[in-house]
Amino acid sequence: MTIRVKPKVNVRIYEGPDQKDALFAPDDTLAEQISDTYLRWHSGGINILDGVTEDLPLGDVDVPKGVYLEVDQNLKMKLNGGSEVLQLEVINGATGPLAKFFFQGTIGQVTLINDTGNVATGKFCFWGDINP
Repeated sequence: MTIRVKPKVNVRIYEGPDQKDALFAPDDTLAEQISDTYLRWHSGGINILDGVTEDLPLGDVDVPKGVYLEVDQNLKMKLNGGSEVLQLEVINGATGPLAKFFFQGTIGQVTLINDTGNVATGKFCFWGDINP
């Protein structure tokens, strides 16, 4: 599964023959493309009752490298067992009123805290690799 493809184009900058104007030219020999490819992913639904704290399951992703989630309530969230609380805020977008979170990097745990007075529903996806 490829999550991201990032093309990188290198540019040569040099001065014109009269040494006054900077000229720019792409250098295809130095261009490269970076792809992030992962072996495992796990996704599921979110259904958290009011007053409940829940850790999202990682499934068979041994070494998580990212997470995406969206929920319909203003939940609180903690990452990697930390004490800092992040607030997810619902906004009205093209897909309806949702709070969305995307993180790409090493992650071990996502804890959601529902103290909104409502049931929170949504979905999530982890991606990463397996232990060698």
